Amino acid sequence: MIRRLRNSKFVKDTVTLQVASLVSSVGNFLGTVALAFVLGAREQGDYFVAISLYSLFFLLLSTGANQAAVSQVAAAGARGNREKEAIWLAFLLKAYVAIGVLLVGVGAVLLPRVAGSDLLGGDRHIGVLAWWLCVTPLLEMPRAVCTVAFQATRRMRPLAQTENVHELVRVFLVTAGALVTGGADGAILGTLCASLVGSITAMELYRRARVETPATAEGDAQPSAEVGPLPGALEILSHFRDVPLGRGMPLGMRIGLLRSIDALGLQVLPMLIIKALVGSEVVAYTRIAQRIMNVPMMLMGGISRAVFPVLSRLAGLKDMVAFRRTFLRTTFVGGAFVSAGILVALPFVHFVVAAFLPPEYVHPVTHLCLILALGCIALSFAIGLDSFYIVTNSMNGAIWLNSIGLVVTAGATAYFCLRFPETGGAWGIAFAMSWGIFHYFYVAWVLAVRRAESTARAEGA
Repeated sequence: MIRRLRNSKFVKDTVTLQVASLVSSVGNFLGTVALAFVLGAREQGDYFVAISLYSLFFLLLSTGANQAAVSQVAAAGARGNREKEAIWLAFLLKAYVAIGVLLVGVGAVLLPRVAGSDLLGGDRHIGVLAWWLCVTPLLEMPRAVCTVAFQATRRMRPLAQTENVHELVRVFLVTAGALVTGGADGAILGTLCASLVGSITAMELYRRARVETPATAEGDAQPSAEVGPLPGALEILSHFRDVPLGRGMPLGMRIGLLRSIDALGLQVLPMLIIKALVGSEVVAYTRIAQRIMNVPMMLMGGISRAVFPVLSRLAGLKDMVAFRRTFLRTTFVGGAFVSAGILVALPFVHFVVAAFLPPEYVHPVTHLCLILALGCIALSFAIGLDSFYIVTNSMNGAIWLNSIGLVVTAGATAYFCLRFPETGGAWGIAFAMSWGIFHYFYVAWVLAVRRAESTARAEGA
């Protein structure tokens, strides 16, 4: 049993991504700590609000192209269809160009006006900073294509290296920019420079990965085809003009909407609501608490990203029995594993906060972490939901559930902020994290329908 696990490619992929996520989470936390000392709570809060405002704008126009491309490239790889792999990577490239140009053009007019409204305190400069970030998709376009190719073909080591280099460079450049300017402007400029460096690094790692062919690990419990060489840059670009965006939009728009609703409910709207009803300082405290809790939650990210291409391949091979078994095992075993990590980490939160953050941060951030832990435990059992919905093409029901949840949890967050100004945002986020409980009923129904369809096909044969 132990030998089989050691030889399992899925386990190796998961461990690789877990380590990468840990490095990124720690780097993210250290960058946040550095900004706390360099900028202070108010200026740091403005930096987070600018990022949240850009994220809201990006998510409203997002196409979900990354997830659509991962699922399709993985399915094409399972069938050995190299041309289709190149076509879907070209689609991703084209989608990033389109969304980047649209963001820059529309954002110049819209974002300063939104930030300058009374709702967000009338600070147009925050909107200008958010507009600067609109160039991010154009800067990160090469990195997006490379990371999708790595994940879809289960090349997890170069994927991990790409993400870790980008995060470490981002921490350094964001901190350096803040030191030079003494404000959020420098931190935003550092973020943009890090995106450019990350893309250059990704292209070099992609070039190296093209000459390597990862063998399917002996004893891997997941059936998969031998992974061939990655498509070359010229091969991908040759499909740029002839691949219509509409080819991937039906799938991409639904994935984008599903992911956008999740991000809006957990990351973006709570920060904007706290800014409007309480102030920038509490935005900073809440975001820092989220980033601290992201360290144990990184266990979830590694498992989720490792299982996505596996489920896509199983769906491509029409093996629904193995698909169902893999999903259920990931949900319950992975959820229990992540929850245990959260509980183990909680006693150390106060020590970490006191050791790394300014004194005025210690009490509010520690208290907010304890509140967020409740939501994190509930969310940990949603570890495979996104992958399940994408692969089974059952996103419509998930979108409806999340849309209802977005309205309910945003209203609850506003209510909590008014009743408990210092902690209400965290209670609202914890409630939003727990909304995934309602998805389990829908998943059970989808699995029952798929089982009935499989039985009917078998009997008809």
